[in-house]
Amino acid sequence: MNPQQQDPIVVNPNLNTEGGPSSGPQPGAPQQPINNYPPAGPNQSFQQPTAPQPGLAGSQANSNFGSYASPPAQPNPTPGQPPTTPSPQFSAMPGQPRSFSGGSFEVNSGMPPPKATMPVKEKFGGKKLVIILSILFVLGSLGAAYFSFIYWPNTPNNVWSTGLNRSGEALNKLVSEASEQKALEEFSKSSLTATIDGQSGDTRITGTLDSKFNSNKSNSELKLKANLDKEELDLGFKVLSEFQEEQTYPNIYLQYYGLKAAGLDTFLPAVADYDGKWIAIESEYLQSVIPVETNSSGQESEQLTNEQLSAAEVTEIAKVVSEATSEYLFTTDSDKAVIELRQFVGKEETDGKNTYHYRASLNQQHAKDYCSALVVRVTALPSIQRVIGDQLEDYKKDGLKECKETEIDDNEFDLWVDAKYKLIYKVRLSDKDNDQVYVDIGQDYNGSDDISFFINYRDDQQKNEVQTSVTTNLSTKKTSANMTIGSTAEDLPYDIKIDVQIEPYDGEVDTNKPKDSTSIEEVLEGLGIAPEALPAELN
Repeated sequence: MNPQQQDPIVVNPNLNTEGGPSSGPQPGAPQQPINNYPPAGPNQSFQQPTAPQPGLAGSQANSNFGSYASPPAQPNPTPGQPPTTPSPQFSAMPGQPRSFSGGSFEVNSGMPPPKATMPVKEKFGGKKLVIILSILFVLGSLGAAYFSFIYWPNTPNNVWSTGLNRSGEALNKLVSEASEQKALEEFSKSSLTATIDGQSGDTRITGTLDSKFNSNKSNSELKLKANLDKEELDLGFKVLSEFQEEQTYPNIYLQYYGLKAAGLDTFLPAVADYDGKWIAIESEYLQSVIPVETNSSGQESEQLTNEQLSAAEVTEIAKVVSEATSEYLFTTDSDKAVIELRQFVGKEETDGKNTYHYRASLNQQHAKDYCSALVVRVTALPSIQRVIGDQLEDYKKDGLKECKETEIDDNEFDLWVDAKYKLIYKVRLSDKDNDQVYVDIGQDYNGSDDISFFINYRDDQQKNEVQTSVTTNLSTKKTSANMTIGSTAEDLPYDIKIDVQIEPYDGEVDTNKPKDSTSIEEVLEGLGIAPEALPAELN
């Protein structure tokens, strides 16, 4: 071969450099040159595929393969230039013999040649994957949180269940806190102030009440001012009372003034003689007109003492009642629930509150079970057993009978649940024949230590309304009560407002016997009232 002529490198078109048959020309097609590079060099040759070597695996031995050819030998570099190294251009398939010729040496090796590096697009990065997964996790968490904490808790059925259960828990907690010994002591020593302001037509009445009391003593004063037919009246009452040790009845001292000006002396002329004077009604006198039974030893019977309930015993009764109420009234237990859901009316704003409005009714059998549970549990208390005494079984039997025979009204009523706190806000009991006459009973909780209850009556036809609310602060133990009674009827409009404030009081309660007081016996004699004219209970 002429050393100046270039031999083209040719391949079988049926060979595939990826190890499989190509989709090119079929066997027998003429050999096609790839290109004119690299130029032929001395001793360059093209190695044809050899027969499979012994010991090679079937698929590997029978696979097509190409050949490897080196570029021509390069001349020696000129002084000062680094030598150049030709780059391989093509290799046989892995595991096949390779021939490399160039210059004066040949290499035949089974090692795979280096792979060519092709430019590819950047693969999906790990950082991007972490960011996207984090976003998906946050979105999934928000979705789960929305369902768990917003959607599901605020579905009408769940709000209904939560409202009943939480209301029962709140009632039990309130009674429990009020029953603590410290709370009982604080409530037993209190001061009460009240005001009244009423007007009907040209008549107006205003008044104040100031009272201080503890478990044994009380000191109260009521003042009233009235304008009747342009006539001013000023009335007042003062009452002192004290239970002393080993006394069956308290000592009571009272004083009144203004009765003469009110014209009562017209009916009882002697009333004017005692206007502004203290009258003493002491324990000995009450015991003489209300005798206490004695036993064979001459000792006083314990009947009267047994009929008195202490503050602790009263709260014990309240606990039993509240527990039964929570169990039967404020529950969704299908075996006990007195209140049954009939219809979800919708979400609405009521009295400035966002609420869920429902229609409900009473389960007659469960209501009777609730009544019977109250009878059984209350009569099981030692304090009630002591008060009722030997007639306990009769009281219990009669109570259970009444529970069983009483017909429970199964008319539907309205019930609203506070959307924010999930507590029953109010229940409306309407006249079945006139829905414009109704009573609202409920509680208004605002997230503070204040516990508020209200009872409102309204008759839109007669234009009458009575609003009553009681609020107790569990922290300060202060209680405020308000009542408004009014009518806008044209024939007899009126408006009466009463405000009451009760708070703990740690001062002294003065109940000392006033000087120059007159005994009740003398007063009755002066009024011309004989002892036999008194009620039989006082004889």
